[in-house]
Amino acid sequence: MSALPSALINELSFLRHILDSTQLGVAIFEPITDEQGQVIDFNFVYVNNRIREMYGGALPADLPRPVSYLQLFPSAKSRGLYDEYLKVLHTGQPYQRSELAYAWDGIDGWFDLVVSRYENRLVLITSDVTSVKQMQLVLKHQTSELVTLNQELMRSNQELLEFSYVASHDLQEPLRKIQQFGDMMIDIYAAQLGNHGTDLLNRMKNASVRMSALINDLLDYSRLTRQPDTFRKNNLNDIIDTVLTALEVVIGETNARIEVAPMAEVKCDASQLNQLFQNLLTNAIKFTRPGESPHVIIHSRTVQAHELPVEFTPISARPTYHLIEVQDNGIGFDQAYADQIFGAFQRLHNRTEYPGTGIGLAIAKKVVLNHGGFIKATGNPGQGAVFSIYLPI
Repeated sequence: MSALPSALINELSFLRHILDSTQLGVAIFEPITDEQGQVIDFNFVYVNNRIREMYGGALPADLPRPVSYLQLFPSAKSRGLYDEYLKVLHTGQPYQRSELAYAWDGIDGWFDLVVSRYENRLVLITSDVTSVKQMQLVLKHQTSELVTLNQELMRSNQELLEFSYVASHDLQEPLRKIQQFGDMMIDIYAAQLGNHGTDLLNRMKNASVRMSALINDLLDYSRLTRQPDTFRKNNLNDIIDTVLTALEVVIGETNARIEVAPMAEVKCDASQLNQLFQNLLTNAIKFTRPGESPHVIIHSRTVQAHELPVEFTPISARPTYHLIEVQDNGIGFDQAYADQIFGAFQRLHNRTEYPGTGIGLAIAKKVVLNHGGFIKATGNPGQGAVFSIYLPI
């Protein structure tokens, strides 16, 4: 029997050690009653280290004497927390509260707590969730700011789109007049103008035609917005066939040979992918070495995320991607200009050698970006080029 008190002491010490090691605050209090037996307060009879930290040292370390709950936390009565404790004592039903905002009696924070009854005592278990709550509030504020910025961006994009339509119409109309009046002057006054005057008028007309094409390309570029509701499963072979049909005249004139391997189905905006392949194929046919017929090979395969180019950082990572390659036998380019060629109005060659507005590859890049993908070009002068397109599966 003499060993029993020692064993109990060891067990109590072990239990205290466990409670003091937890990150949960634990307190036990018992009711204080008046002469009529009515509960008028609670006394703390045990607190662990964590709850002392939460209460800012208001509680003594060893509770050598009873510590009144209402003396330490007088606001608990006016805030209704004390009444909840009384209900637990009288009914035995636990009280639970999440994210209780407590900003009185020297305490400022958010707490999760559970109060339950054991015999004639209350057991409080609480956790300080202040840092989590503050982070949630910061994230909520940032999310609200992002929503506002997104709305402003959408409004600006809509205004830009409306402006592009208006600008296109207003700019095209005088260009059409220039072309019409130029034709009329050549038809009516060719003899008076002479060769030099006719040449000047033709140059003016050609410049207006180039400006008209440039405006149309800019309008196409401005229309390229990401609209996920237009994304559908499409077979790439069907899209490429449509492009080949549209280009059949120039393909026939240049004796171009286009080889298309069986392609995958891709979730995409078909009209935008149509623009992508039309621009890539038009470039491949146009930038041909003298004396050679264009030869273009298009094929696709699946690649894993770890096979992506190092310069590609997906906005939303996927485990697998479609890799579509468009390879030609054209004039190629210096690899040092591999990024530059995707800029709007960027040209590596004289317009008299290879006509165009210089915006085709910028449109191609924007289409790929709208689909969460990446496009890169590799080439060597005189050895053709390969355009690699990565689209998420």
